[in-house]
Amino acid sequence: AFFAALMFVLFPDTASARVSSDYIVVLVTSYSMAGKGGRDIFTDVKKSLDAYIGGIKKGDSLTFITFDSAVKLYPTVVVESDNSRDIVRKYLSVIEAKGDWTYTVDMLRTVIKTASDLRAKDSSRQQVITIMTDAQDDPPPAKRKDRIDLRSLAKANQGNEWFIYLVD
Repeated sequence: AFFAALMFVLFPDTASARVSSDYIVVLVTSYSMAGKGGRDIFTDVKKSLDAYIGGIKKGDSLTFITFDSAVKLYPTVVVESDNSRDIVRKYLSVIEAKGDWTYTVDMLRTVIKTASDLRAKDSSRQQVITIMTDAQDDPPPAKRKDRIDLRSLAKANQGNEWFIYLVD
């Protein structure tokens, strides 16, 4: 099974030693992540996300998003202590991969809007978007024309001020 971690880093206009960041972490929750039609990678992805959350610094914010046929946006948490990280870990602990579809375009719209809203709130902060997905785009039947190829997106945007990693 293919597993992709896309990371977009949107750099602020200011140059400073340590810029606070707004992390937007996205996890696909469709059946394909839990092994339907392939290998179960969901448990390993959740473990990776738990470690990732542990590395977020004090003063940064974290917004957690899940998606399958619909997008779920969790409240943004400003990291002030381990307790703040534990709130996001709690979100992560109850998530299961049981969605019928993978509506990637709808997720990208939500992520871009969320990053834009955070940037508008404080343009000195850096927005970091990490999307954990198996790179399958399988929108609901009524939305079949609304598709995107993540591999093509990554290739087309090489060299930009953001990073897209696709990992097998």
